Amino acid sequence: MSIGNNSLERDAKRDEEEEAELFADHVSHPRGTAPISEPVATRTSTRPLCGDAVEVSIGFKKMPQSVEGELENAPGRKLALQVLAHGCAVNRASASLMADLMSGLSPDECRERLAAFRAMMQGDAWEGGGVTAEAAVDAELLGDTVLLDSIRRYPSRVPCVTLAWDALADCIRVLSEERSCEGIKGEGVP
Repeated sequence: MSIGNNSLERDAKRDEEEEAELFADHVSHPRGTAPISEPVATRTSTRPLCGDAVEVSIGFKKMPQSVEGELENAPGRKLALQVLAHGCAVNRASASLMADLMSGLSPDECRERLAAFRAMMQGDAWEGGGVTAEAAVDAELLGDTVLLDSIRRYPSRVPCVTLAWDALADCIRVLSEERSCEGIKGEGVP
C-alpha cells in the first residue's frame, strides 16, 4: 500500500513541477503580444492598488475563405488577440495563458471558454479539476489554464488572474453590441 501512495505522491509532485514550469514559461515568454491589424475592440483593465494592468485588443484573423462583411460567427471568422500585461507574475501568466487558449477561436467559442473559466474561478461545479462531469468538460475547454484553479485558495490573488479575462469579455461584448447595431443579433458574454 505504501508503494502505491509513494507513486501517487511522485505523480502529484511531477504535476506540480510541470505546472510551475508552464507558469514560469508564460511569465517569461508571454503569448499574444504581437500587434494585430485592424482591432475591432480594445479594453484596458487595471488594479491601481497593486499595479496590475492589461490591455486586450481583438480583431478578426485574415483567412482566405473569409468574405468581407461576413457575420460575426460565420465559419472562418476567428479572433486574433493582442494581450499586453504588466504587473505581478500571476497577472502576466494568466493573460498569456488566455491569449494562448483564445487566439484563433470564434467569438462563440471564446464565450464558452469565458463561462467555463468564470465557473472555475468561482468554484461553480468545479471540484478539484474534474471530479464532476461538468468540471471535466470545463477542464477540457480550458486546456492549460486549469493550472490557475489553484490560485482560488488565495482570494486576494483571484483579481490578478481574472483581469485579462474580464477585459476580453468586455471586448467580445463590445463586438456583439456593434454587430447588433448593424442589424445582426448579438449575444452578451455569459
